[in-house]
Amino acid sequence: MSLVTMWVVSSAAAQAETLPCEPPTTVDLITAASASDVLGVVEYEVIAENGSSIGRSVGATRRIWGGVVAERWMLTPSRSDCPSTPVSGVGDRWYLLVGSGERFDQPVFGRPSGSALSDLEAGALASIVGEPVTIDIGSLDRAMAWTRVNWWLLVGSLFPVVAVVAVVRRRRSGARRDYLF
Repeated sequence: MSLVTMWVVSSAAAQAETLPCEPPTTVDLITAASASDVLGVVEYEVIAENGSSIGRSVGATRRIWGGVVAERWMLTPSRSDCPSTPVSGVGDRWYLLVGSGERFDQPVFGRPSGSALSDLEAGALASIVGEPVTIDIGSLDRAMAWTRVNWWLLVGSLFPVVAVVAVVRRRRSGARRDYLF
């Protein structure tokens, strides 16, 4: 158990050290979407979050404006001092601009005028880059995302159960050398 814990902590610490500490490139969403090199906009929502500052969060695609292909899931640092996306917790949404050219070598994030995308802005995006495709996020998606970022909780809770089952089976087998309790 302690070896697993030490491995999780050391790998998470190594992962935290490799994160870039540059703030993400954010632009005004409607103005940036009006540019000729923008092909579409993807809306992501954080659906699962690791509670520790060294873990990850999972964002899932909610809507896609324009005829672009986007990743269904996106891993982001969770509560990190070095953000790579402009979000902070479960339920937060961010907008990724998809386009062609050197400007899009690094992710470019759009910022709505308010805390959430208004109906007026959604309509403007639909007229600029195309009607949105809405993707539902179900309970199975949320459960898989939670498992992805909190796998260590499952391992930690299953380890004692497996140990108890092993001891009980060993005792019931009638072995002469009962060195497992």
